[in-house]
Amino acid sequence: MSCGNAISIVEIVSGRDLISGVIVAVITAILTYLVKLIVSWFLDKKNDFSGMWDGQIFDANNKVIKQDVWTFRYNKRKNVLKAKIEGLKTGRDGVRNYKWQSIGRITDNNMYIIYWGLDSKSIKHNGCVLCQPVDNKEGKLVYDGKYIKIDSQTNEFCLTRIVLTKRQIVKK
Repeated sequence: MSCGNAISIVEIVSGRDLISGVIVAVITAILTYLVKLIVSWFLDKKNDFSGMWDGQIFDANNKVIKQDVWTFRYNKRKNVLKAKIEGLKTGRDGVRNYKWQSIGRITDNNMYIIYWGLDSKSIKHNGCVLCQPVDNKEGKLVYDGKYIKIDSQTNEFCLTRIVLTKRQIVKK
């Protein structure tokens, strides 16, 4: 075997090793990302705040005028509370389905949430929610507070009472 053939064989082997190394690195990066995603999803599901909540909005006479379903996902490590909100509203135009997205935090056991509409029908219903925990004998998490929005007709802030109740009983 001549010296020139030895160099070409080494170059071929090195090229194959390089390609194999790149493939292994890409597969490792993808698997690492997927494992982190699965662990994060599992941990977010296993806390008191994640899950389905019922939201009740009251009028000035303390009568329920609207009910929404809030689906919370709480990341305890980052203290980020995300929610999808769905509600039905009956008005002059009949019954409409509204959807919102939100993000918030839990600080000193209080909820601070900002929400915005996902469609043109609810675009004027952006605002924020501020709630405090309430004692509940049924073992459910209940938060009572206010939601704040800008009135589309008067362009002034409106404060409305809201109560959020977790559907599942919290185990202590």
